[in-house]
Amino acid sequence: MLTWPSATYAAEQAFARAQNWPLDLLDGGHLHFMHDPAVVADRLLALATAIAAREHMS
Repeated sequence: MLTWPSATYAAEQAFARAQNWPLDLLDGGHLHFMHDPAVVADRLLALATAIAAREHMS
């Protein structure tokens, strides 16, 4: 899960942590992918890699 460190997403972050999902907090803003697409893409690829590794271990 890629989200921002904000109280707005606190419930979703808590749920992701409780499910032991990979979680990445990106210090950005609304539509951050428009401002820094390379960073957002890198972080999403890292999360996809983490998810794939977890599924491979199962």
